[in-house]
Amino acid sequence: MDIPVVLSHKTAWLLRRTKHFSQLCDRARQRGSECGESPFLEDEDLLDIGLGELGLPAHTIVQRVRDALHSWGVPVEELNSVDVLVPFANDRVRTEHLACHSHGQIVHEENVIPVARGLLSVGNPLCFAQAATWMNRRELIEFGYELCADYFTPFDSSYVEHKPYSSCDELEARLKGLGGVRGTAAASKALASVKDGSRSPMETATAMMIACPRLLGGLEYRNIALNGRVDVPHEQARYTSSSYYEVDILASMKKVGVEYDGGGHDERSRRGHDAERLSALSLMGFDIKILTSVQFSTKLNMHRAMNAIARSLGIKAGQSIRFQRDQDDLRRFVIRHWDRYGEMQEEGC
Repeated sequence: MDIPVVLSHKTAWLLRRTKHFSQLCDRARQRGSECGESPFLEDEDLLDIGLGELGLPAHTIVQRVRDALHSWGVPVEELNSVDVLVPFANDRVRTEHLACHSHGQIVHEENVIPVARGLLSVGNPLCFAQAATWMNRRELIEFGYELCADYFTPFDSSYVEHKPYSSCDELEARLKGLGGVRGTAAASKALASVKDGSRSPMETATAMMIACPRLLGGLEYRNIALNGRVDVPHEQARYTSSSYYEVDILASMKKVGVEYDGGGHDERSRRGHDAERLSALSLMGFDIKILTSVQFSTKLNMHRAMNAIARSLGIKAGQSIRFQRDQDDLRRFVIRHWDRYGEMQEEGC
């Protein structure tokens, strides 16, 4: 088995949920900032997991990779099979706990990221394209949001604030360069529903309910920005102490905003700030819709909330039984992990 090993497919996705990967990305950015170059890593930044010995049998390499992934936080039950990428079909190796995937061409440097000495991962655009071969479309859109988000979701805790691993523009540009790689077309299609800069899984959920295709239960309204900025004009300054506001989901052309109001907003001082904020935005002509866990908790509550948002956006909301079923499937999908964040109460969700 050749060294270095290139993690791919589901294993590469699992890696992106570890603190080890986030720390490597931070270190790469720091290196680039210090040297005035693009983000990069040097050998001293990488852990030695024992892959540098010559003549190691494939099963030993796979076990060392599994041990490393587990030490970084990947649950052992997710490591029954390690996905790796090889250039061509005749490079595949057969051994226990290993799944070799043929890339169909040389794996170029711009398509991989160093993970440890002797261990690489496919880069974010290629990982996104590969995800289309094993994720369904809702999962793929959510993964796109996570790659472009200001957070990541480790296995052992709630979501953690972190600079984005990628951006919609980078993913789009790099997907075009992947040519005939399997999954690229589906990934490009899913990317149309993805937006940069989500700050939490709850914000991602709200955006997906609006931007996802109608066939998946979304409103399919995509002319939105996450955490869009609204500057307070001079003539409105007497109504607020802020010079600008950021709106979770902003449709600036329609002057419509949608926000998720989590539990932290229930604090007294926060409520006062939010009241001033909503009043000022209203005076500026913005129609702000508020979603809470109550709307996400039941099919009917969500359907009513989406109807109101659709009307404000000037679009028709689906009313058929099939659309309502798809909308509820999407609602259930986006909240499936919310108990981890303390967002969902037992309301029949």
